[in-house]
Amino acid sequence: MAYSKKILYLIFGLLAIPKLVAAQSTITRNAIINVRVSPYTELDLSFSGSSNIRFNTSQELNDGIILSNRFTVRINTNQNWVLNASSLTSNFLSIGPNAPTQMPASVLSVKKNSDVNFIPFSLNPSPVATGFRGTRYAAGNDFKLDLKAAPGLDYDGGSFALVVVFTLTAQ
Repeated sequence: MAYSKKILYLIFGLLAIPKLVAAQSTITRNAIINVRVSPYTELDLSFSGSSNIRFNTSQELNDGIILSNRFTVRINTNQNWVLNASSLTSNFLSIGPNAPTQMPASVLSVKKNSDVNFIPFSLNPSPVATGFRGTRYAAGNDFKLDLKAAPGLDYDGGSFALVVVFTLTAQ
């Protein structure tokens, strides 16, 4: 009988050891991880393109010249945004002696290529485009701007220049 008790303990031990080992092979612990993102605004505006406009006929002066897709704009931001356009001065700068009259900045206008209406440049910023947070690959954050110059016949011939300002602002 003592021999059969030993076999019984041995069998019980062999059956119980894997359960003890298995119970100890999976241990779950909980940990609290705190992540703090400091509030900040990330705005990145990439802008490429330039423009030289030459009028060759009175028809072009009256109707204006449209330069489609003249500027490429790429925006990366963690905020919804608005892109404003303005001019640094209220008038074009006359370059050289053959441009004695002042021509207002409003002769030049801009629009997002998918929009219909042009927005004339002035000292006061005007919204040209709005969008949502995301990289330049997010919908609406990579687009082109069209320019229109329409001086009419009100100004002397010559060369003129205007500094335009594009400002990206978080909404």
